[in-house]
Amino acid sequence: MSETLKLASLREAKVRLATPTDAEAIAEIFQQTYGDRYPFKEYYDPERWTAMLAETGAVSFVAEFQKEIVGHGGLYFSDTNPVEFRRTAIKPGARGERTSYKLLRQRQLHALSKGRAVFTSELVTSHIGSQKTLENEGFLPVGILFGIYADMFGVGQKETIVPHYWDPYGKLRNDEERRIYVPDSARELVDYVCASMQLPRAISEGDALPSRGTTRINRKTDVISHRASIITESPGTRGDLEAQLRTQTDILEREGATYIHADVNLQHVCAPDVINALEEFGYFPAAYLPAFEGGEATTERVDVLRMTKITNSIDEKLLKLTPKSRTLVNTVAKHKNFQYAT
Repeated sequence: MSETLKLASLREAKVRLATPTDAEAIAEIFQQTYGDRYPFKEYYDPERWTAMLAETGAVSFVAEFQKEIVGHGGLYFSDTNPVEFRRTAIKPGARGERTSYKLLRQRQLHALSKGRAVFTSELVTSHIGSQKTLENEGFLPVGILFGIYADMFGVGQKETIVPHYWDPYGKLRNDEERRIYVPDSARELVDYVCASMQLPRAISEGDALPSRGTTRINRKTDVISHRASIITESPGTRGDLEAQLRTQTDILEREGATYIHADVNLQHVCAPDVINALEEFGYFPAAYLPAFEGGEATTERVDVLRMTKITNSIDEKLLKLTPKSRTLVNTVAKHKNFQYAT
């Protein structure tokens, strides 16, 4: 940023839709914000940004002052998930001058203008200012994803994420017919999120897994961030499920995954048994994601409990959390499978 830029004047920065001609400036902002630590190196590449700006479902905004790009914020529209606020980066000299707020506000208005009603965002715990900005705009924390990304800000450990939800029209609060199946080990987390978001969920204990049938599991890996996921598409018997989970978890750990998550459909009557089986392999309930995955309409999407297994240690002292996030994290940390570094 030019030395002549005055911080007070930065409040006059305007936000607009990004164009391909902004690609080089956006790549530079990511370099200045994250150094060489951002886990996805394509964000430093102007040519890749040119392609990403044309990506289906992706929308980018930039903050501009005196023809200079000082910030970036993105949106991602999906037919099967809530709209995601992501890819936020602010030039060092423009931080603390409402640039982040302006980018957030413009993205909110744009997403609402497209008829969307439920939104998510993932915020690193090393930047408490971002958490406060979103909470001030109505976003609420729904979980904690420990050690999921590379050490982007030099905090001495992999970055931990706090997923947030924004439900401005109360679409999720109005879904009074939704029934979910939750075991006692996950009940406190689910109850906390339901209370904070005013979700009228009917919670039941569920039924046992079937006496016959075969488990189908999908496995996805991201070698850049050592992040992996397993998705139980169709649970079979308890023995078959456990055998499949053991096999998939072992494969991922041998591949070097330090963070593994498994999303469980809480509207499946056998969800408690699936969750209990995951707990036997060291997973713990980390986030409750209402109406997270499924159809285009919010009412068609299922509630998901994200179960997490981490093999890297987490230093509690390095987590910067708002009071709301702290209460939620303390709830997650009570689980028998969770342990901070000693």
